[in-house]
Amino acid sequence: NGIEFMKLHRSNFCSDLSSHLRLKTPQTPLSDSVIFPLTGIWDTNYFHWVVEYLPKLRGLRMYERETGRRAEILLMNSPNHWQLEWLELLDIDYQRCMTWNGGIAKVETLILTDHRMQTGGYYDAFDISFDDMNWIRNRALCAVPQKLVSPNKVYISRQATRRRVSNFEDIKKALLQHDYTICQLEDLS
Repeated sequence: NGIEFMKLHRSNFCSDLSSHLRLKTPQTPLSDSVIFPLTGIWDTNYFHWVVEYLPKLRGLRMYERETGRRAEILLMNSPNHWQLEWLELLDIDYQRCMTWNGGIAKVETLILTDHRMQTGGYYDAFDISFDDMNWIRNRALCAVPQKLVSPNKVYISRQATRRRVSNFEDIKKALLQHDYTICQLEDLS
């Protein structure tokens, strides 16, 4: 059971280290900064951003509480609008974020967390923390207005991806006949 697996693999949080970090050159020098990178190979993928990168912010919060040190959050250059929306939902002020364009920089303190991700490329083996997912869910739900009525049956469209349903219009008609609400996430913020 995936949830039982996730419960057994709860988060191991942040550690910091003094380091030279290969970064693209920032707009401001990093020499005396505490840097928390929220970047990586899959950071522009929505799923990976939510499941792998955002949970790191929970570790950052713990680090800041325990040390009293505030970190600057390092983002890729020109983050996507939905990444900024997620940061806002999790109460991260964009003013504490920095982006970069290329080069190498010296960092006084680099905060690193476990990179929780799908392990081994197998869909039945995850190293994703159940606690982290609940933390994100609860923070996000508190930040958005709640609707009083939710649909009972929902179909989530993936027509904006490469994994399109070829006969979507036929399926859409059948779903509507059976009282499904069709959510086309590509049309939402």
